[in-house]
Amino acid sequence: MDQFESELIKKVIHYCELVEYIPFYEFKKPIPKSAFPNNLQECIKDPVEMKFILEQTQDQLLNLLLVHIIYNANFMNIKRLLELCCLKIAFDFKGKKAIT
Repeated sequence: MDQFESELIKKVIHYCELVEYIPFYEFKKPIPKSAFPNNLQECIKDPVEMKFILEQTQDQLLNLLLVHIIYNANFMNIKRLLELCCLKIAFDFKGKKAIT
């Protein structure tokens, strides 16, 4: 296992430790139109989860990191983290135009 993969696994484990005692709630589905484009807080109610996801996506390079976290969360069957990351990506893509 290389350094990058071990750091990813550490992030996934860190997330699990952070949310261990947080009461479970469902993300709003479908995402309300009022939440777009910049109101991610309307869907993510817990400040610990919000802080975690914002730390992972501070710049474009870290968005690539988010995709790798998704791969790891899916592999480890951590549905909550998978949904959280996909929600963040949905907010990032909403309202953007494709480059043609």
